[in-house]
Amino acid sequence: MVAAEQHIDLESLEVLASSRSDTRSLLGMDDDDGTPVPAGPSYLQMLVRISAHGVSATRLYELVHEAYRRSPVACALKGGASVALLIEANAD
Repeated sequence: MVAAEQHIDLESLEVLASSRSDTRSLLGMDDDDGTPVPAGPSYLQMLVRISAHGVSATRLYELVHEAYRRSPVACALKGGASVALLIEANAD
C-alpha cells in the first residue's frame, strides 16, 4: 500500500521471515538454574528483497521502513500486545 501511495510500481517484493527459539520449551524443560525455558523466539529476522525500475535503493529502503512502521504484526511484536486465548471445545 505504501508503494502505491508513493506511485512506485514494484517489480518484485520478497519477504523472508525467520526466528530462533530454544526447543527445550516444547518439551517443558527447565534451564540450568531451574527456571522454565521461555517458549517464545529469542531472535526474529525479516529479510526484504525489493526492486522497482527507476527507483533508487535509498527510496526503496525508506519505503520498506515506512511499511514496517505501519505493520500491525511488527507493532504487536515490538509492543508485546496482549493475547486472548479463546477455546471452544465440543465433546461427545
